[in-house]
Formats: sequence, C-alpha cells, structure tokens
Amino acid sequence: WVPVLFAGFVLSIAQIQAGWLQHDFGHLSVFKTNWMDTLAHHVVIGLLKGASSGWWKNMHYQHHAKPNVLGKDPDVRLEPVFVVGNVMPVQVAKKHQKSAPYNWQHVYFMLLTVVLTAFFLPANVCHHLFTRKKWHELVFALAFDAMFIGSFYPHVGMTKTFVMWIVMRGIESEWFTWATQMSHIPMEIDTDKQLPWVPMQMQATCNVEKGHFNDWFTGHLNFQI
Repeated sequence: WVPVLFAGFVLSIAQIQAGWLQHDFGHLSVFKTNWMDTLAHHVVIGLLKGASSGWWKNMHYQHHAKPNVLGKDPDVRLEPVFVVGNVMPVQVAKKHQKSAPYNWQHVYFMLLTVVLTAFFLPANVCHHLFTRKKWHELVFALAFDAMFIGSFYPHVGMTKTFVMWIVMRGIESEWFTWATQMSHIPMEIDTDKQLPWVPMQMQATCNVEKGHFNDWFTGHLNFQI
C-alpha cells in the first residue's frame, strides 16, 4: 500500500500543477495566437485532468467579472455549507431557513474541501457537458478516466487504483482550495455595488508574499495585483 499512497501523492502534485497550467491557457495568456491557447486548454483540462474547458471558462469568467460579489461570483456561492465575509451571514440569517451548522464550519471545512474535486466538481462538469451538449469535451474527459484506469488497473487492481484516485483528488482538492481562496476570502465580500472593474478587482483581491515555494505552490496566483 505504501507505493500506492505515494503514487497518489505524486499524482496530486501533477494534477494541481496541470491545474495552474490550464488556468493560464484558459486566460489565453501563453501563446501568441488564441487558437493555440484554446487547443492547449482543451488538452490539459480535458485529457490530463478529466474536466471541461467550457465549464471552466463559464465559471471562471463569471468570477473575474464580479469577484467576491454575492449572487454573481460562483466562487463565493457557498451558503449551502459555508458563510464567508460580513454580509453573507446576515443574509442567510434573515431568510430563517434551515441551514448548515455554520458554527461548526471551521471543523467540517477540511472534510468538505477534500470532496470538492473528488465528487462535487466532476458532478458539476458532467451536468455542464450534458446540458450544453459538449460531446467533444466529454470525450476528452472520459479519455482521462480511461487512461488512468488503463495505466494502473493491470498492475495493482481496481481497489488500489480507486484508492490512488481518491488520494490524488483529495490532496489536490485541499491544495486547490487553500491556494485559490487565500487571495479572495480575506477580502470584502458584498452585494453588487456597481463598481468599475479595476477598483472591484483591487477590493476583492490581495497578494500573498512571493517566494520560490509560494510561487510554485500557488501557480503564481499569490501575486495578482
């Protein structure tokens, strides 16, 4: 089991770094031509990560259009399980609806973020692909699963292959959550104040100290302003 767990850990590093790479391709910021970035984005996020280029762009571009704006930024659409900032808790309390035990969110945060990329995001991706009929992207995503199973099942069997996948996705999910949210969650989270785009980015984003490890760990998302 030690080689299986170690392989899952190494694969999680590869997955998170592929995630940072697809982020840059998705922003069309690597190649000189948009079509090359678009093609690379499909390959990396689809074939190498089992997700969807169209789904990522739909979610991420909404985030950049209205960062930390309640009801418009998907990254802070958390009220079913978490409340963040000063405004969201008040909004949730005023609805007088049955809600999560938010006073315990600091405890279950670690557990729920582990299942983020293992279960929630794949389900979200599948819903996007089938409702939008993105069949070509579905082929890329399924190809990743086929390659993963085909690479490990013949050598270690299905049980250890599944455990390896869980370890990979669990570590990746925790890593992804900490690295992506540390620049936004500490900042102001509020309703839409109709601010100009640049001031809105400044209000919703903070930098984290640069350094060789921090830059690598966050894919340079630690320095956005």
